[in-house]
Amino acid sequence: MSPKKPPAISRQIKLPLSKAVEIAWKSIRQRLSRSMLVTSAIVLALAFLCSILTTESILDGMRDWTTSWPKSAEFAKLKQERETLDIDLKASESILRADAATAKPPADAKAFDPKIGLGKDEDWDMLRQRIGALPVPTG
Repeated sequence: MSPKKPPAISRQIKLPLSKAVEIAWKSIRQRLSRSMLVTSAIVLALAFLCSILTTESILDGMRDWTTSWPKSAEFAKLKQERETLDIDLKASESILRADAATAKPPADAKAFDPKIGLGKDEDWDMLRQRIGALPVPTG
């Protein structure tokens, strides 16, 4: 028995490039909605990936900044300025409290009347009607 010979290759058609492009274009036109859907899905996936990577990069930078800023010279300078301002504020506050404790109103000063200072008598009556009686503390 002799081995079988493979069948002879018959005549092959050579497809010109223009015809291949034309066939591809018709296929794309026929399946345009499917190709647009796939393309938009790929674009959205890439945009989401870029968003995730950008957010992670920003967070890493913020984490690095929060660990390095207490050691910076600018932070030490700002901290010193704040401590100085706090000392000045406490000194000013104690002076104002001392002055307020010993201060007496001028002899011609009138007592503050909320009806005159804040509105007319009619306004107070209307306000009492709207909110009712105020609670009186006991005890």
